[in-house]
Amino acid sequence: MRRTRRLVILVVAGCSLSVAAAAAQTGPVEARLRALEDKEQIAQLLIDYGRHLDSRDLAAYAALFANDGEWIGGFGKVAGRANIQAFMEKSLGTGPNRGGSYHIMSNFVIAVKGDTAAAWSRWTFVTPGAQGATIAQAGRYDDTFVRENGVWKFWSVVIDPVPFRGTLPYAARIIYLLVAGAAQNTLLGGLLSFSTRVLYPHYADRTAAYGIDALTDQRIGGALMWVVGDAVFLLGVSLAFFRWLAHEEETQRRRERGTLQS
Repeated sequence: MRRTRRLVILVVAGCSLSVAAAAAQTGPVEARLRALEDKEQIAQLLIDYGRHLDSRDLAAYAALFANDGEWIGGFGKVAGRANIQAFMEKSLGTGPNRGGSYHIMSNFVIAVKGDTAAAWSRWTFVTPGAQGATIAQAGRYDDTFVRENGVWKFWSVVIDPVPFRGTLPYAARIIYLLVAGAAQNTLLGGLLSFSTRVLYPHYADRTAAYGIDALTDQRIGGALMWVVGDAVFLLGVSLAFFRWLAHEEETQRRRERGTLQS
């Protein structure tokens, strides 16, 4: 009787230990399975990113972003689903992809942490042609994601984060050069050139060695600042203006070919 009771106790204890061990292992297994599912969903999100762009389904493309998601690339920065859709419609147009160009998304490296994630990936932009398909552009994405209402969404899409590209619009660059550079140069140079008195008395006795008086020296300095200084700034304005024209022409050509980087 005692032997039977001991045997029953040993069996029950063994079963309890087995159940406890199984329960202890279930947690890590479920966590690993959840991580794999998250990575699979994010990988599909990256694929859908290129697929919707190629099909010009820009509403579906914008829906891949979180409510406060943002897109950052060589053409600027835009935030919010509606703004992202409007930005892409302006950049790519609303018509079909007549050129048949397409994205290849690859080399996904995904790290998940709770309800946020980050991914590094490669993109290749291919355009068909009479001699076969050719690679028009290639680069990389650095993206962040957030789980929004149980669904993974893009939080931030950054295209080719390095090297740094200036994001100040060309029109703003021209205004900056004119206001911050040429305008103040003109004002100060004009003041020095047309003043009827020496504005820097400390240097009044320094010009005799050159055979000119202090006021004449001041006016010469003002004229050099005005003419030569403004010429430098105006050269910068001209360069910015012509780069702006070239940028707009290239953007239009790429829009017509359907190869605008996105």
